[in-house]
Amino acid sequence: MSEDKEQPVKSKSQVKRELQALRDLGRELVELPPAMLDKLDISASVRDEINHARMLKREALRRQ
Repeated sequence: MSEDKEQPVKSKSQVKRELQALRDLGRELVELPPAMLDKLDISASVRDEINHARMLKREALRRQ
Protein backbone atom coordinates (compact mmCIF):
# COMPACT_ATOMS: atom_id res chain seq x y z
CA MET A 1 0.00 0.00 0.00
CA SER A 2 1.43 3.39 -0.88
CA GLU A 3 1.90 6.10 1.72
CA ASP A 4 -0.51 8.42 -0.11
CA LYS A 5 -3.47 6.13 0.53
CA GLU A 6 -2.85 5.33 4.20
CA GLN A 7 -5.33 6.73 6.70
CA PRO A 8 -3.85 8.70 9.59
CA VAL A 9 -4.10 6.86 12.88
CA LYS A 10 -6.70 8.46 15.16
CA SER A 11 -6.22 8.69 18.87
CA LYS A 12 -8.66 6.95 21.17
CA SER A 13 -9.84 10.37 22.36
CA GLN A 14 -10.50 11.51 18.79
CA VAL A 15 -12.54 8.39 18.08
CA LYS A 16 -14.59 8.98 21.25
CA ARG A 17 -15.22 12.62 20.25
CA GLU A 18 -16.37 11.55 16.79
CA LEU A 19 -18.69 8.89 18.21
CA GLN A 20 -20.19 11.42 20.63
CA ALA A 21 -20.75 13.85 17.76
CA LEU A 22 -22.60 11.12 15.84
CA ARG A 23 -24.75 10.34 18.89
CA ASP A 24 -25.57 14.03 19.27
CA LEU A 25 -26.52 14.27 15.60
CA GLY A 26 -28.76 11.23 15.92
CA ARG A 27 -30.45 12.72 18.97
CA GLU A 28 -31.07 15.97 17.10
CA LEU A 29 -32.54 14.10 14.13
CA VAL A 30 -34.90 12.13 16.39
CA GLU A 31 -36.08 15.36 18.03
CA LEU A 32 -36.78 17.15 14.74
CA PRO A 33 -40.43 17.72 13.91
CA PRO A 34 -41.60 15.41 11.08
CA ALA A 35 -42.13 18.37 8.72
CA MET A 36 -38.48 19.42 9.09
CA LEU A 37 -37.28 15.85 8.73
CA ASP A 38 -39.16 15.59 5.43
CA LYS A 39 -37.11 18.50 4.08
CA LEU A 40 -33.83 16.64 4.63
CA ASP A 41 -32.27 14.65 1.81
CA ILE A 42 -31.75 11.36 3.66
CA SER A 43 -32.17 7.77 2.57
CA ALA A 44 -35.29 5.78 3.33
CA SER A 45 -33.32 3.46 5.61
CA VAL A 46 -32.05 6.38 7.73
CA ARG A 47 -35.58 7.81 7.89
CA ASP A 48 -36.88 4.39 9.02
CA GLU A 49 -34.26 4.21 11.77
CA ILE A 50 -35.17 7.72 12.97
CA ASN A 51 -38.83 6.75 13.10
CA HIS A 52 -37.94 3.57 14.98
CA ALA A 53 -35.88 5.55 17.51
CA ARG A 54 -38.83 7.88 18.09
CA MET A 55 -40.91 4.91 19.22
CA LEU A 56 -38.35 3.64 21.73
CA LYS A 57 -38.59 4.57 25.36
CA ARG A 58 -35.82 6.79 26.73
CA GLU A 59 -33.89 3.97 28.44
CA ALA A 60 -34.07 1.69 25.42
CA LEU A 61 -32.85 4.54 23.24
CA ARG A 62 -29.91 5.17 25.54
CA ARG A 63 -28.83 1.52 25.18
CA GLN A 64 -28.92 1.68 21.37
